[in-house]
Amino acid sequence: MLINGGNPTLPDVNVNAPHRFLAKAKTMNKRSSPPISAEIASQIRYLVIEKGLYQHQAAAIVGVNQGRVSEVMRGRHYPDVPPAQGSLPF
Repeated sequence: MLINGGNPTLPDVNVNAPHRFLAKAKTMNKRSSPPISAEIASQIRYLVIEKGLYQHQAAAIVGVNQGRVSEVMRGRHYPDVPPAQGSLPF
């Protein structure tokens, strides 16, 4: 039996063999973010705190994923680095 939730854009999933769909999902490529530097952490804090951007917006500007921005904002990366001052170099 094939189902796709009535949405024509979703792939059909064989409910009798869901492992086939899950196996494909596990092999999909994941992009990793570059490591966070003190300069990037400073820029992220500037964008979120000073400019009022959402984390996903700051992530897109800086070129990292939103999870990295969240880690910076929670203090997991460079907690003592203040927000950048003035405009950003890009």
